Amino acid sequence: MNMPPLQDLQKFANEEFDRHWPDSPKDQHCLVWAAAGLLAWEKHFASEFGRLVIQAGSASWRFRDDDTNKDMMFGYDTENLVQNVATGRPLEWHVWLGHPEEQVVIDLSSRYQVDQLERILGVEWQDEYRLPEPLMATVEDCMVRDWRYHAEPFATSVAFAGLTDVMKSSHAS
Repeated sequence: MNMPPLQDLQKFANEEFDRHWPDSPKDQHCLVWAAAGLLAWEKHFASEFGRLVIQAGSASWRFRDDDTNKDMMFGYDTENLVQNVATGRPLEWHVWLGHPEEQVVIDLSSRYQVDQLERILGVEWQDEYRLPEPLMATVEDCMVRDWRYHAEPFATSVAFAGLTDVMKSSHAS
């Protein structure tokens, strides 16, 4: 995998997040993290490592063993995305970055999923399934580890619309 060090991308994305969206809570905005990541990538890595794309859709991660016959995956499912957009209901989806040539997923907001699981479901994430903070992995590695990222065209187009609004808001402040 020909990619820059993830800690460098995270550092530069964090700087972009703080510069453009200082009042935005970091634990609730995967779209803003993706925007910050794109800005950082374009400034520091695109000329050497190629392009990144925004991807949006369903994402889930294993958080415990399946020895209790309870849910073992936590995530976001876009099953009702069109209906929710049409009716103004909250969206359930996830946004991340992808590197098409390297077949790599980059999720700069992965560190917040553990807290989201505990806040939403009141369940703890088992240590052996903790997500990297942030996450950069090949599509193949994601499948092996039970990290499921499924980009969907409609969700990605909604993310682009949201990204436009996010970028406008960053220039207004």
